[in-house]
Amino acid sequence: MPKIEPKNRKLAIFIVGNLPQVDMFISISKKLKNWNFLIFNADLSKNNIAINKKLTDSNFENRCLNAFNILNLKRQFKILQPEIIITGADHDCIHHSIIYTANSLNIPTLLVQDGILNPQDPTIKNFFYKKNIRFFKFLFNDKFSLVNKFLIVWYELKFMRNANAEKYGHGNCLKMAVYGDAVKRKFINEGIKEDKIIVTGNPKFDKIYQNKNETDKEKICAEFTIPKEKKIILLVTQSFVELKLWNNEQRNQFLSVILKATEKLSNTQLLIKIRFPYEQKENYLEFFKDSGNPTIICQTNPIEELLGLCDVVLTVSSSVGLEAMAYQKPLIIIDLFNESGNTFYKNCGVPIVTNEQELFQNLHSVLTNEIFLKNILIRGQNFVKEQAYLQDGQAASRIADVIINLTNNRQKE
Repeated sequence: MPKIEPKNRKLAIFIVGNLPQVDMFISISKKLKNWNFLIFNADLSKNNIAINKKLTDSNFENRCLNAFNILNLKRQFKILQPEIIITGADHDCIHHSIIYTANSLNIPTLLVQDGILNPQDPTIKNFFYKKNIRFFKFLFNDKFSLVNKFLIVWYELKFMRNANAEKYGHGNCLKMAVYGDAVKRKFINEGIKEDKIIVTGNPKFDKIYQNKNETDKEKICAEFTIPKEKKIILLVTQSFVELKLWNNEQRNQFLSVILKATEKLSNTQLLIKIRFPYEQKENYLEFFKDSGNPTIICQTNPIEELLGLCDVVLTVSSSVGLEAMAYQKPLIIIDLFNESGNTFYKNCGVPIVTNEQELFQNLHSVLTNEIFLKNILIRGQNFVKEQAYLQDGQAASRIADVIINLTNNRQKE
């Protein structure tokens, strides 16, 4: 057990499942004075090494969850006596079990929304069929050890959750801190009580607000050896192949469309931010090795730094698209495989392209037509106001206030 001193400080336990959640909770922790923190790494895959490294580098006391300590959560919580459990997810069986255990001990639980949510949730239709397909793929996923596979299957069988219980936001946390009013309305329409939902914004937008005028573009261009007169096209990828949503051929088709469209544009540089550690840089280097204009692949560079550097952002459905709009950068959504029906960006007003020619035309217009660019930026700002609350750099403070109020109310009971 970790030793947490001094004992008169309150203890908050953060549950993280990916690298962005680590950044989010670090930002929140800085607003909680005179607290102790312990972070549980709930990523049971082999990718959790990157999360552990980031936590260690950040000097956070942490532990990696495994079959033994998950099965002994109640005992650990009784010994540690946390004032609150804060998580970035609630819809998978491991997070569900953590929340269930905390609730059984009357420990307040807070879900902090960590990414965008599609207006339509595809999990309801053909739920059991899709769940069986996911289960079959999971059994053959080499990123999980046999022990952790057994644990996850055991919890799935134990809780036997229905379609609603597997939707984000339906995991029985006491309160939820969400991006904006649009998410609040979505949750209320899904039957969640209004008094559980608190609109706070998110710390990732605090970073954008704070860094909007601080990016040293010339310095970063020199780091990447990009001539400063070049227009930079930032592609933000997602781990679709690794999640078995795409195959390798689809990824190559996707990259081919982007490469051909950008090669038609003069004086531009393609910069790719991959989803590390889930995607591997080598897959992209292999594809782009013979391209005439060398492509730059980024793994760990802060996204707010890359947003400050670029002139336009491309993605399929990443939450970075919303961050790009908050940064007042033009966004283009790429939908080669007819997936826009479920996308968060379907009605946001930015271009959604389906082929190479449409991508080229929209890139060319963004980079050369000021009126076209201005219209995209205006629509983007309107969408941000609806989705991400106030852009004032104070979201982390608002979430910290929620945490303090929840623990103060617990002491009064």
